[in-house]
Amino acid sequence: RNGKEQFRTAEYSIYQVSEGRVRVSNRGKMGFRDLQGNEITPFLYDTVWIFSEGMAEVAIYEETGGKPVPRYGFIDRDGNEVVSPKYKESRDFHDGVAAVQTADGWGYIDKTGETVLEPRYDGALAFGDNGLAPVAQEGKWGYIDKEGTVVVPFQFDTAYPFDHEGLALVQSGEKWGYIDEAGQYQVSPQFDDLSLFAGNGLAVFRLGALYGYVDRDGRYAVTPVYQMASSFG
Repeated sequence: RNGKEQFRTAEYSIYQVSEGRVRVSNRGKMGFRDLQGNEITPFLYDTVWIFSEGMAEVAIYEETGGKPVPRYGFIDRDGNEVVSPKYKESRDFHDGVAAVQTADGWGYIDKTGETVLEPRYDGALAFGDNGLAPVAQEGKWGYIDKEGTVVVPFQFDTAYPFDHEGLALVQSGEKWGYIDEAGQYQVSPQFDDLSLFAGNGLAVFRLGALYGYVDRDGRYAVTPVYQMASSFG
């Protein structure tokens, strides 16, 4: 998520570009420049991440009990600190909201920093294009809408956001599969490991020690005969 150093000038190290802003670092602190090298933020933060929907996560480390503890916030593309670093953890903005963690749990904020869903979940990930987000309670994952209504009950051991075609990767027990927006399995939970779908509509899976590929309908595109396989780019 942080990316590797791309190259270095006499003044600072340069990382990746996102939304016209360049992540830079100098003497252990990070900030942003525009594409012409003009300062967007000074070197204030211990870590900064790439921009998503016009917002970037930033972190400052505070000494707590003799250990550095990160606190997370957000800045906009002009370098304004919209959300001061105060959260225990945070996720990228997606569909106008971001998941954040407080002492009370995970919730969601909007781009003004206002709370849209109170922090009451044990875990939370991004909302998908369909307006549903995976959240966890009491060790199980389900899906809620932006009003906090449970759409898919808490039943999975792991859950990922829905993709652009309305499928979500989930784990039930030791097996992986894909569900639709109604929570029904479209790819049955039969695999020991299963990747996200690539752009060609195929996901790599593992059964025992062998790998193959499956399509969105759960059909084998390549039977499990390989000792190693990777997702398509």
